[in-house]
Amino acid sequence: MKVLLIEPPFHRFMGFYRHYYPLGLAYIAAMLAKHNHAVEIYDAEHYPKAKSKTYFETSQDYFKYLDAIETGEHPIWSEIQREISRFQPDIVGISVLTVKVPSALRIAPLCRVAGRKIPVVVGGEHPTARPEDLLKDDNVDFAVRGEGEQTVCELFDTLVSGGRLEGIDGLSFKRRRRICHNKNRALIENLDRLPLPARDALTDKETYRPIDFGLIMGSRGCTYRCAFCPNRNLWGRRVRFRSISGIVNEIKSVKETYSTDYFSFRDYSFSIDPKWTMELCKRIREEKLDIKWECTTRPDLVNEEIISTMKDAGCTTIRIGIESGSDIVLNEIRKDLSLKEIKAAARILNRHNLYWAAYFMFGLPSETKEDIEKTLALIDEIDPPFVTMARYTPIPGSEMYKTLVGEGRIRESEADWGQWSNQWLQKSFTKAMSQEQFREIMGDVARRIDEHNRRNKLEKPHPLLKLE
Repeated sequence: MKVLLIEPPFHRFMGFYRHYYPLGLAYIAAMLAKHNHAVEIYDAEHYPKAKSKTYFETSQDYFKYLDAIETGEHPIWSEIQREISRFQPDIVGISVLTVKVPSALRIAPLCRVAGRKIPVVVGGEHPTARPEDLLKDDNVDFAVRGEGEQTVCELFDTLVSGGRLEGIDGLSFKRRRRICHNKNRALIENLDRLPLPARDALTDKETYRPIDFGLIMGSRGCTYRCAFCPNRNLWGRRVRFRSISGIVNEIKSVKETYSTDYFSFRDYSFSIDPKWTMELCKRIREEKLDIKWECTTRPDLVNEEIISTMKDAGCTTIRIGIESGSDIVLNEIRKDLSLKEIKAAARILNRHNLYWAAYFMFGLPSETKEDIEKTLALIDEIDPPFVTMARYTPIPGSEMYKTLVGEGRIRESEADWGQWSNQWLQKSFTKAMSQEQFREIMGDVARRIDEHNRRNKLEKPHPLLKLE
């Protein structure tokens, strides 16, 4: 079968450069190619002329996305339709984050060639939690829940052979206009059995920068219980690691093929297993890979030995989720983290002169103005080189989302998923402030954080600033 996999546009409407490539679709493409399907990935988020923007700039341009999905007349939709007509696929797969639900539903009716409807399958974050939101659309035929590599291959093989859909774990589909859900699929135990992501399946590869091909994942899953996070639905509550050799071989291959010398590990807590982390760093040095790289971890996983070892192996940037400077809020979101641990981690990172970015959320349900002030005070105290802020967004599948639904504060039948982004400042879920108060406070917070980042851009520049 000819398969076109599509990453729907979102940030592109705002002129924001989305770094890297769609890793999940590249894993799907690799598995399909292994099963002898002809596959292309069309990344509709990719636009080489776009630029990096601050949080405040992006939030100011958010209306452009809402206008595009409302009217359906934006040139990007025409571009997508041309790509579909050019490739003439037998089936189309669309990756769907919650905020991209309306974008995906704009694409689905475009999946026609010479008047023939092309079957559409969706997968990813939102179809895993709420497949019915997409399947109720007449233009969407199948939804893949959870890890998709095996489910998609079984689905496509079944469509070719004319077999029964009921036997495919992890699949939701329609039968005589009724939505059917098969049982969940077990997680993939041995990640080394997966082929390497098919970066070569991307259309217009020559328009990507070498750094864009450096997205890599060394593990799947997370053992922590953050109440705002939906990712346990996709990856589970335990961590499955790839082999060190498999990761090293991928780095070598990407470096040789695309001249990539900077890699971004997208593991949820990179240093959760110190032995695995230390061994990977050792192999990077022994193999003389000569790369720079970044990762994401937690403050309570930071210590002198691990940071020193990672830095010696070429790590230049660490991204750390802190979320709040209030103990009350940290407890509410079940971060299982103390301010003492946060401050200790900051001291270690600053002492090693390592570039690090701190992630904070605002507008959590119990958050007050005083809690926000505590968060801003913590930022001033620990002084991260870069701060990433987000408006709390209750993502379907997370515990906090379920709580808000139960309290009647989210009416799922009325949800406008196009506004379900941390960059949409017009709505909050905090109980202690009115919407107007929250918007005013967030405007001030965004300006203060932008000023913090502008100052540090000069005093503590990112190692890759020259590539921005």
